[in-house]
Amino acid sequence: MVRYYGDCFQVSAQRLMSPGFPDGLLVHGLPVNQSEEHAGKRYWHAWIEVNGTVYDFSRGKRLRIAKAEYYHLAQLTEKHVYRYDRETARSILLRTENYGPWVPGWRRLEEIKFPKAEV
Repeated sequence: MVRYYGDCFQVSAQRLMSPGFPDGLLVHGLPVNQSEEHAGKRYWHAWIEVNGTVYDFSRGKRLRIAKAEYYHLAQLTEKHVYRYDRETARSILLRTENYGPWVPGWRRLEEIKFPKAEV
């Protein structure tokens, strides 16, 4: 089982609710880990998307990158991501009292062997 250690879900949700991202989407997804220790394994991560740009503020980062490039590097396809607009995210946050991931059965999804993205 892959575990996640970080603040990506909390930071991404908080940034989405800030005035700077009124048209942003909160994204929960399963990129491929690039670290030596866990290379090739998918893990849960969260970021914000706005007009073809990915913003990742996890662990103090201020990453701004084209969505196409981010998806290529992380080996992401549409079936690896779940998007929430601001109002939907706010509603789920209030109902669940957690930052995510919010996909039913999310723990099982870490273990699914997704085919490698065609790049």
